[in-house]
Amino acid sequence: MDAAFLAAMADFPPGPVLGLDLGTKTIGVAVSTPDRSLATPVTTIKRTKFTADAEALLALAAERGVVGLILGLPRNMDGSEGPRAQSTRAFARNLKKKTELPIAFWDERLSTAAAERELIALDMTNDSVFGLQAGVFTRDIYKAHKAWDTLDVGGVVIGDVPSWRVDHMPYGGVKDSGLGREGIRFAIEDMTEIRLMVIRTP
Repeated sequence: MDAAFLAAMADFPPGPVLGLDLGTKTIGVAVSTPDRSLATPVTTIKRTKFTADAEALLALAAERGVVGLILGLPRNMDGSEGPRAQSTRAFARNLKKKTELPIAFWDERLSTAAAERELIALDMTNDSVFGLQAGVFTRDIYKAHKAWDTLDVGGVVIGDVPSWRVDHMPYGGVKDSGLGREGIRFAIEDMTEIRLMVIRTP
């Protein structure tokens, strides 16, 4: 993780933080859980003037009880800072004049690299001729849903190994991992003969 980011975060007291994704026309806003293990998007602010943008952000920060702000810093891949990164730093400097909340910058190159690794892992899983279950270790609900939507497997296990199962869950795969499902419900269905009797009265 970025050393400068960790150093800045040392000034943050315990509690939730607000994450800001500054665009030219909008500001994406997410808030973390108090332990900062999960961040959830909350709103998108349409940018107008800095004063109005800052007031909207700080009002949301107060409403959510956050203890600091984290701004995504769009560095170039070689580490240099272009116009967008400079604009983000200028926004932070001006915002700092209006609040005592600490501000940290998150190097967005790290997010890009992580996203690329995740896509490669999903593609490699789907390239397999087997598709029983996949295990995904994440605390990010959006990454969990991304895996569920993308993976061509019989089941997606979040937070454990792919072999995890309990008796009452549907268990089975796709592709060369077999047909049908195991489990109590499916066993009962296999052992049950469905019949129908109709009685019509005159």
